[in-house]
Amino acid sequence: MSAPLQEFWAVFDEAWNRRNAGAVAALFEDTAKFSFIDGRSFSGRKQIEDFYRGAFARLQGALTHEGTVE
Repeated sequence: MSAPLQEFWAVFDEAWNRRNAGAVAALFEDTAKFSFIDGRSFSGRKQIEDFYRGAFARLQGALTHEGTVE
């Protein structure tokens, strides 16, 4: 297993579970490309942050995120 990848997911999960869009986006470079399997795509840290800010605002309940590395 990749220690850097495990570290990424640990920090991502913590930020996601706190609903902190800025902290999620801070994990990406300014020039990052971020895509979902359904075709949605975002370019740059600002678009990633804006996406997560909106997504977190729409979340209901006590959903949590847990990334895994195998």
